[in-house]
Amino acid sequence: VPDIENVIAIGLENRHDLMNVRAQVMDARRRVEIAANALEAGLDITIRGNQGLNPDAQSNTAHSAGVQFTTPLDQVLERNVYRQALVNYQRARRTYMEAEDRIKQSIRASWRQIQVQEYRLEIDRTTVRNAALQYDSASLQAAGGQQTNALSLVNALDSVLQAQNSLVADWVTYETNRLNIFRDMGIMEIDPRGVWTDPFYLQMDNLPVGGNVSSPASPPDVCLLYTSPSPRD
Repeated sequence: VPDIENVIAIGLENRHDLMNVRAQVMDARRRVEIAANALEAGLDITIRGNQGLNPDAQSNTAHSAGVQFTTPLDQVLERNVYRQALVNYQRARRTYMEAEDRIKQSIRASWRQIQVQEYRLEIDRTTVRNAALQYDSASLQAAGGQQTNALSLVNALDSVLQAQNSLVADWVTYETNRLNIFRDMGIMEIDPRGVWTDPFYLQMDNLPVGGNVSSPASPPDVCLLYTSPSPRD
């Protein structure tokens, strides 16, 4: 079962919005390289010459050569473009780091919340069992002719109902958090119908119509549904 760090690595590897921000950083880096190339010093050598048709006429022949050297200090416009490219690159890097931190924070929050809900479900199951045992005890006392208060039986039945309602509510919250962590990790796959292709619910859809389930299914663990990929370089 992967731990929280592996889950975060999966999220950073599969989030498409983070991929777009990473691509913007690479584009900004390329712009810096282009601006740096334009800022390099330039050396131009020019050679000019005129040659007449008559080789004996020296007055019609003229040759000249020149050298022009441009230093980076003279390229004010290119230097400003290069500095602006550096600023944009650093800004893109900070934007990427902020997006990465936000994804990590959301995944950690969803991970902690789903662990809390797993403990709450276990507590709710125990509460339902205890309430059912109390109701059975009250029912046996009433069937045995023992003196009992009808209010005790009603209270026991009400405790069972409240425990079941709490179990269902926590189950819904658990499934909502599980959906959130799949979304935060970027591994939620949607079919052409717009339905989440979750293995747990696909298995439930394959049950025969009208079939009886002997025991309620246990909530799936998000860690067991997907294996951890190799760490990034």
